[in-house]
Amino acid sequence: MFLKNIIKQTLMPCVPENILSIVLVDPPDYPNIGDSAIFLGQLNFLNIHFPQAKVHFIDHRSYAKGQKYLLEQADCIFFQGGGNFGDLWKRHQKLRLAIMNEFSHKRLIQFPQSIHFETQDSIKETADAIAKCAHYSLFVRDKKSLEFARHNFSCTTELIPDMAFYLPTIVRLPAKSDVFCLLREDKELLVNKTEAINQ
Repeated sequence: MFLKNIIKQTLMPCVPENILSIVLVDPPDYPNIGDSAIFLGQLNFLNIHFPQAKVHFIDHRSYAKGQKYLLEQADCIFFQGGGNFGDLWKRHQKLRLAIMNEFSHKRLIQFPQSIHFETQDSIKETADAIAKCAHYSLFVRDKKSLEFARHNFSCTTELIPDMAFYLPTIVRLPAKSDVFCLLREDKELLVNKTEAINQ
Protein backbone atom coordinates (compact mmCIF):
# COMPACT_ATOMS: atom_id res chain seq x y z
CA MET A 1 0.00 0.00 0.00
CA PHE A 2 2.92 2.32 0.75
CA LEU A 3 4.29 2.05 -2.81
CA LYS A 4 0.83 2.56 -4.30
CA ASN A 5 0.48 5.79 -2.33
CA ILE A 6 3.81 7.07 -3.66
CA ILE A 7 2.69 6.35 -7.22
CA LYS A 8 -0.68 7.99 -6.69
CA GLN A 9 0.66 11.11 -4.96
CA THR A 10 3.36 11.69 -7.58
CA LEU A 11 1.52 10.73 -10.75
CA MET A 12 -1.96 12.15 -10.19
CA PRO A 13 -1.00 15.87 -10.22
CA CYS A 14 0.22 15.44 -13.82
CA VAL A 15 -3.09 14.03 -15.07
CA PRO A 16 -5.88 16.45 -16.08
CA GLU A 17 -9.06 16.25 -14.01
CA ASN A 18 -12.25 14.73 -15.41
CA ILE A 19 -10.58 13.06 -18.37
CA LEU A 20 -12.95 10.98 -20.50
CA SER A 21 -10.66 9.54 -23.16
CA ILE A 22 -7.28 7.87 -22.58
CA VAL A 23 -4.89 6.18 -24.97
CA LEU A 24 -2.32 3.73 -23.62
CA VAL A 25 0.50 3.34 -26.13
CA ASP A 26 2.48 0.13 -26.67
CA PRO A 27 0.82 -2.52 -24.48
CA PRO A 28 3.00 -5.67 -24.39
CA ASP A 29 2.38 -8.19 -27.14
CA TYR A 30 5.48 -10.27 -26.40
CA PRO A 31 6.35 -12.95 -23.80
CA ASN A 32 7.66 -10.82 -20.93
CA ILE A 33 5.72 -11.54 -17.75
CA GLY A 34 7.12 -8.45 -16.03
CA ASP A 35 5.82 -6.10 -18.71
CA SER A 36 2.44 -7.85 -18.59
CA ALA A 37 2.32 -7.24 -14.82
CA ILE A 38 3.20 -3.58 -15.42
CA PHE A 39 0.42 -3.32 -18.00
CA LEU A 40 -2.15 -4.77 -15.58
CA GLY A 41 -0.94 -2.42 -12.84
CA GLN A 42 -1.39 0.54 -15.19
CA LEU A 43 -4.91 -0.59 -16.08
CA ASN A 44 -5.76 -0.94 -12.41
CA PHE A 45 -4.46 2.59 -11.77
CA LEU A 46 -6.55 4.04 -14.61
CA ASN A 47 -9.68 2.07 -13.66
CA ILE A 48 -9.49 3.15 -10.02
CA HIS A 49 -8.79 6.84 -10.56
CA PHE A 50 -10.57 7.47 -13.87
CA PRO A 51 -13.51 5.05 -13.89
CA GLN A 52 -15.50 7.30 -16.24
CA ALA A 53 -12.80 7.33 -18.92
CA LYS A 54 -12.63 5.07 -21.96
CA VAL A 55 -9.20 3.51 -22.42
CA HIS A 56 -7.98 2.76 -25.94
CA PHE A 57 -4.80 0.95 -26.95
CA ILE A 58 -2.36 1.60 -29.78
CA ASP A 59 0.67 -0.54 -30.56
CA HIS A 60 3.23 -0.60 -33.36
CA ARG A 61 0.84 -2.57 -35.55
CA SER A 62 -2.21 -0.35 -35.07
CA TYR A 63 -0.41 3.01 -35.24
CA ALA A 64 -1.72 4.06 -38.63
CA LYS A 65 -3.94 6.73 -40.12
CA GLY A 66 -7.05 4.78 -39.16
CA GLN A 67 -6.11 4.85 -35.47
CA LYS A 68 -4.71 8.34 -35.13
CA TYR A 69 -8.13 9.84 -34.44
CA LEU A 70 -8.00 8.12 -31.03
CA LEU A 71 -4.82 10.00 -30.19
CA GLU A 72 -6.24 13.29 -31.42
CA GLN A 73 -9.41 12.87 -29.35
CA ALA A 74 -7.60 11.70 -26.21
CA ASP A 75 -7.55 13.89 -23.12
CA CYS A 76 -4.35 12.17 -22.06
CA ILE A 77 -1.88 9.82 -23.75
CA PHE A 78 0.06 7.38 -21.56
CA PHE A 79 3.07 5.36 -22.68
CA GLN A 80 3.66 1.82 -21.39
CA GLY A 81 6.17 1.56 -18.56
CA GLY A 82 9.00 -0.95 -18.29
CA GLY A 83 12.56 -1.04 -19.54
CA ASN A 84 12.47 -0.05 -23.20
CA PHE A 85 13.07 3.72 -23.07
CA GLY A 86 16.11 4.31 -25.26
CA ASP A 87 17.78 2.56 -28.18
CA LEU A 88 18.13 -0.96 -26.74
CA TRP A 89 14.63 -1.87 -27.95
CA LYS A 90 14.28 0.30 -31.05
CA ARG A 91 10.74 -0.74 -32.07
CA HIS A 92 9.26 0.64 -28.86
CA GLN A 93 11.27 3.86 -28.94
CA LYS A 94 10.41 4.46 -32.60
CA LEU A 95 6.68 4.29 -31.82
CA ARG A 96 7.10 6.47 -28.74
CA LEU A 97 8.97 9.19 -30.63
CA ALA A 98 6.59 9.10 -33.59
CA ILE A 99 3.62 9.83 -31.33
CA MET A 100 5.51 12.42 -29.29
CA ASN A 101 6.46 14.28 -32.47
CA GLU A 102 3.06 14.11 -34.14
CA PHE A 103 0.98 14.75 -31.01
CA SER A 104 3.31 17.09 -29.16
CA HIS A 105 0.38 19.39 -28.37
CA LYS A 106 -1.36 16.70 -26.28
CA ARG A 107 -0.93 15.82 -22.60
CA LEU A 108 1.70 13.03 -22.67
CA ILE A 109 2.68 10.92 -19.67
CA GLN A 110 5.35 8.25 -19.61
CA PHE A 111 4.61 5.55 -17.03
CA PRO A 112 7.81 4.66 -15.09
CA GLN A 113 10.61 3.35 -17.26
CA SER A 114 14.28 2.41 -17.03
CA ILE A 115 16.43 4.34 -19.50
CA HIS A 116 19.27 2.96 -21.61
CA PHE A 117 20.97 4.64 -24.56
CA GLU A 118 23.97 3.47 -26.55
CA THR A 119 24.46 6.43 -28.92
CA GLN A 120 24.52 10.20 -28.61
CA ASP A 121 22.42 10.50 -31.77
CA SER A 122 19.59 8.55 -30.12
CA ILE A 123 19.82 10.71 -27.00
CA LYS A 124 19.59 13.87 -29.10
CA GLU A 125 16.65 12.52 -31.12
CA THR A 126 14.75 11.82 -27.90
CA ALA A 127 15.74 15.14 -26.32
CA ASP A 128 14.51 16.99 -29.42
CA ALA A 129 11.16 15.18 -29.31
CA ILE A 130 10.73 15.97 -25.62
CA ALA A 131 11.63 19.64 -26.12
CA LYS A 132 8.92 19.86 -28.76
CA CYS A 133 6.18 18.65 -26.37
CA ALA A 134 3.87 21.14 -24.69
CA HIS A 135 2.93 18.88 -21.75
CA TYR A 136 5.22 15.88 -21.25
CA SER A 137 5.89 14.16 -17.92
CA LEU A 138 8.55 11.46 -17.63
CA PHE A 139 8.46 8.98 -14.75
CA VAL A 140 11.37 6.63 -14.10
CA ARG A 141 11.75 3.66 -11.76
CA ASP A 142 15.44 3.85 -10.78
CA LYS A 143 17.86 6.53 -9.63
CA LYS A 144 20.30 6.03 -12.51
CA SER A 145 17.53 6.77 -15.02
CA LEU A 146 16.42 9.78 -12.99
CA GLU A 147 19.91 11.26 -13.04
CA PHE A 148 20.27 10.58 -16.76
CA ALA A 149 16.90 12.11 -17.65
CA ARG A 150 17.42 15.24 -15.58
CA HIS A 151 20.83 15.74 -17.19
CA ASN A 152 19.71 15.16 -20.79
CA PHE A 153 16.02 16.05 -21.11
CA SER A 154 14.07 19.28 -20.61
CA CYS A 155 10.94 17.89 -18.97
CA THR A 156 9.41 17.11 -15.61
CA THR A 157 11.04 13.88 -14.41
CA GLU A 158 10.15 12.07 -11.19
CA LEU A 159 11.16 8.80 -9.56
CA ILE A 160 8.29 6.45 -8.65
CA PRO A 161 7.93 2.69 -8.17
CA ASP A 162 7.23 0.33 -11.06
CA MET A 163 3.55 0.18 -12.03
CA ALA A 164 3.46 -3.55 -11.28
CA PHE A 165 3.11 -2.41 -7.67
CA TYR A 166 -0.35 -1.08 -8.61
CA LEU A 167 -1.67 -4.57 -9.22
CA PRO A 168 -4.65 -5.52 -7.06
CA THR A 169 -4.07 -8.04 -4.28
CA ILE A 170 -3.20 -11.42 -5.76
CA VAL A 171 -4.38 -14.57 -3.99
CA ARG A 172 -1.67 -17.21 -4.26
CA LEU A 173 -2.94 -20.68 -5.11
CA PRO A 174 -1.26 -23.85 -3.81
CA ALA A 175 1.78 -24.84 -5.86
CA LYS A 176 1.33 -27.66 -8.36
CA SER A 177 5.06 -28.09 -9.06
CA ASP A 178 8.13 -28.26 -6.86
CA VAL A 179 10.09 -25.90 -9.13
CA PHE A 180 8.97 -23.27 -11.64
CA CYS A 181 11.51 -21.43 -13.81
CA LEU A 182 10.65 -18.19 -15.55
CA LEU A 183 13.66 -17.26 -17.68
CA ARG A 184 14.13 -14.61 -20.34
CA GLU A 185 14.88 -15.60 -23.92
CA ASP A 186 15.79 -12.21 -25.38
CA LYS A 187 18.98 -10.13 -25.52
CA GLU A 188 18.68 -9.22 -21.83
CA LEU A 189 19.15 -12.87 -20.80
CA LEU A 190 22.00 -12.94 -18.25
CA VAL A 191 22.37 -16.67 -17.48
CA ASN A 192 22.66 -19.92 -19.34
CA LYS A 193 19.13 -21.35 -19.17
CA THR A 194 20.19 -24.98 -19.09
CA GLU A 195 22.69 -24.39 -16.29
CA ALA A 196 20.16 -22.35 -14.29
CA ILE A 197 17.51 -25.08 -14.56
CA ASN A 198 19.93 -27.86 -13.60
CA GLN A 199 21.25 -26.10 -10.48
